[in-house]
Amino acid sequence: MAGTRQILQRRKAVENIRRITRTMEMISTARYKSYSTSALRSWIITIALARAGYLLVTSQKPIDHSLLKENNSGRNVVLAIGSTRGLCGQYNDSVFRMLKIHINRAKELNKKLDILINHSKLLPMLDYHGIVPAKVYTGFEGVPPDEMIELMAEGFVKEYMAGSIDLLSIVYMRFFSVTNQQVQTHTVMPLTELIDDLQRVQK
Repeated sequence: MAGTRQILQRRKAVENIRRITRTMEMISTARYKSYSTSALRSWIITIALARAGYLLVTSQKPIDHSLLKENNSGRNVVLAIGSTRGLCGQYNDSVFRMLKIHINRAKELNKKLDILINHSKLLPMLDYHGIVPAKVYTGFEGVPPDEMIELMAEGFVKEYMAGSIDLLSIVYMRFFSVTNQQVQTHTVMPLTELIDDLQRVQK
């Protein structure tokens, strides 16, 4: 039978675990509220973009723009968003599996695939499988600041309009609810593909 000292030590350990768990629960609740608000705002923007895009492609007078045309450079780009924190193994596993689909598809079509990722737990997974990303974005956690997003978008638009990108896609975990998140590929360019994706997201 355990002595009195051992019982007290175990009791203290249990109390410490309870306090740590309670603190983690409070932090998670606060972050969930913040992310839930952000998700709602992005959903409103998504619907507005889908409607605007639909008007573009259904215009009576065809719109002649480089972003609406298909390129034939033989190069695709995928931006994969991994988790920057631990305890998210399934998150990064799901993103990596989707990324592998893009890699295999590019090989089948004999296309070059540039993989871009944020500095996250996804990086060691790629390294383990011998996959070298073309670029790793650093200096932020979670959602990039507006300045970085604008800079990235400008670069992608210039490359596409120059004809050096055929397809630009984003692989990420879409948030539906606390218990339901699913990995998805969101095609951004050409804009016709983006509009189709936005229409599907609305449903």
